[in-house]
Amino acid sequence: GENLGESAYVVMGQVCIEKSFKGKGVFAALYEKMCQILAKDFQYILTEISPRNRRSLRAHEKIGFKKITKYSDEDGIEWIIVLLEI
Repeated sequence: GENLGESAYVVMGQVCIEKSFKGKGVFAALYEKMCQILAKDFQYILTEISPRNRRSLRAHEKIGFKKITKYSDEDGIEWIIVLLEI
């Protein structure tokens, strides 16, 4: 219900974890460290995920990201915007 334009937030790009490191906590550790560093200046981290990437959606939801909206880009590809409160 909050207008993000009035909030301090960071837009995160795509995260790629090397296959041999998947399932070892690297993803969660990345965001945990980001939150520690960014907490003094920002309220939220936002990123976008393809709904076809169910593994990524589950990983983001597991660490606390919430779906806030979705949209289709100029090529008709759908994206889900997710938000993590720091």
